[in-house]
Amino acid sequence: MTLEEARAAFPVLERFAYLNAGSAGPFARATVEAMRRHLDGDLERGRSGRPYFDEMLELRERLRARIGRLIDVSAENLALVDSTSRGCSTVLAGLGLRPEDEIVTTDVEHFGLLGPVHASGARVRGAVDAAGRPAARLSAAIAAPRSPASASRSGMAS
Repeated sequence: MTLEEARAAFPVLERFAYLNAGSAGPFARATVEAMRRHLDGDLERGRSGRPYFDEMLELRERLRARIGRLIDVSAENLALVDSTSRGCSTVLAGLGLRPEDEIVTTDVEHFGLLGPVHASGARVRGAVDAAGRPAARLSAAIAAPRSPASASRSGMAS
């Protein structure tokens, strides 16, 4: 898919640019069409009962498998969450961080990441001043170990 084809999938981009849209991002045509089909089915069949529940579970599994194929990851290693913030929280909770662990981040992160980072129990140190820093220098500054604890888990920095 070319950049032009990708942009064409989002009609609103003909008039607006979305910069860091977050939860209020634009919909692709295909997304709206799928949502309409699903909602029409809900309108006709209702949203309760065992058949509805079973269909939801099957749709989730099909989606996980499809995403897995797109990114070459097994569906068993994918989790579907309702937001990026919940995903950050889920991943950080799963790391089993302790007070002796250290997280190095920038000063321009969204609270959806910073909240779980600070709640993780790990030390948050060496916040990198990202404003105006070229991307290559910023990546090097984030990756540079700040302490023995961050050096041992430097793969967490991104």
